[in-house]
Amino acid sequence: MSVHSLIKECEFLQQKISGDLNIATLRVFLSVAVRGTCTQKDVEEELGISNASCSRNVSYWCDVKYDRTKGWNYIARVEDKADRRFKSLTLTKKGKAFYEALSEVAPTLKALASAKVAAAKLLDGNSKVDGHDNSRGI
Repeated sequence: MSVHSLIKECEFLQQKISGDLNIATLRVFLSVAVRGTCTQKDVEEELGISNASCSRNVSYWCDVKYDRTKGWNYIARVEDKADRRFKSLTLTKKGKAFYEALSEVAPTLKALASAKVAAAKLLDGNSKVDGHDNSRGI
């Protein structure tokens, strides 16, 4: 996935799911993505969230959300045939592409954020960056 495609995907997420995507929901996606395949219980324990919270947040990333509306289809959730309480989670093709794209641009985003902070400090003129006194615009 190119940076342009990633930006379009993030814009889609922002427009389509504006109020639904929060840090807890993103943490659930990343927990599954890092593990590859895991159970919903694994995610609950790792993030320290309740079963209900985990289930709701996972549902956004699945094909059908908890309220039976269309989900984002980034995570496949499969119930255990012997015990429906256990659910296996894995990334879909779309979810893998999104996670790979996030992984590729993460260092760039981190560098951009650091550059923005450094630039703000330079503009404020009240800090030293790289050991130089920037208060005089030097």
